[in-house]
Amino acid sequence: MRDTTVVGDIAELMVQASLTKHRHDVAKPISNSKRYDLLWFVNGEWTRVQVKNGRYREGAVRFNSCNLGRNGRKDYRGEVDYFGVFCDELGEVYMVPVDEVGITEVSLRVDPPKNNQTRNVRMAEPYRTWWRAN
Repeated sequence: MRDTTVVGDIAELMVQASLTKHRHDVAKPISNSKRYDLLWFVNGEWTRVQVKNGRYREGAVRFNSCNLGRNGRKDYRGEVDYFGVFCDELGEVYMVPVDEVGITEVSLRVDPPKNNQTRNVRMAEPYRTWWRAN
């Protein structure tokens, strides 16, 4: 059984480490009352980052782009600018703009599709931070 708090803490640390390794300024909010986990200084401004744990399944990194609360599913649009995704199986971090993905689940294709389809396939490569944890 995995401890989801520890999994989330590791993902957050790995995203922070990757951004810092690339000489980006990163800050952590004092309060947990916001929907974002980190602030990332990119393109001359602070952006809000919600950290997610990615799972490598069937050739893709998958993560939830919403959370399930008392009032049902709630997406992050308007409250977060990026998803910072750490995939432990691959040891990689991806920075994904919230407005480029759907509102329930995201799939970033790592391996080429077996049927060679490219239409409506979101490849992981453009979002990779080029830093490996392993």
